[in-house]
Amino acid sequence: MSFCATINCLDGRTQQPVVNYLMQRFNVKYVDMLTDAGPLGILTDTPDSERALLFEERVDTVIRVHDIKELAITGHWDCRGNPVPRETQIEQMGDVVRRYRKLYPQLTIIGLFVGEEGEIEEIEIS
Repeated sequence: MSFCATINCLDGRTQQPVVNYLMQRFNVKYVDMLTDAGPLGILTDTPDSERALLFEERVDTVIRVHDIKELAITGHWDCRGNPVPRETQIEQMGDVVRRYRKLYPQLTIIGLFVGEEGEIEEIEIS
């Protein structure tokens, strides 16, 4: 079985589009969803908080249990848990992707943004 994972908002509007995109993008059968309300805000505004550190524990778990090789950091339109403009979410996403690339250099880590109609935009982050 092949898995990848995403740190994603718990907003149900984002789930299926992200799963479908990642299954194709990484040619995997399953996508582990690591969710909370507004994770980009949690991971950038309070990176040392218990909520933020739980994401690292969850990533460690899916690496160990499902041998993931890819991780997506996802933001979305109209996020109520992180009510900031798209541009701010993209900046937050960049910070999170760069941080997680340092923590998990063995993973391919990408940024995704889910639009109003469920469209997925892969964000270039260097």
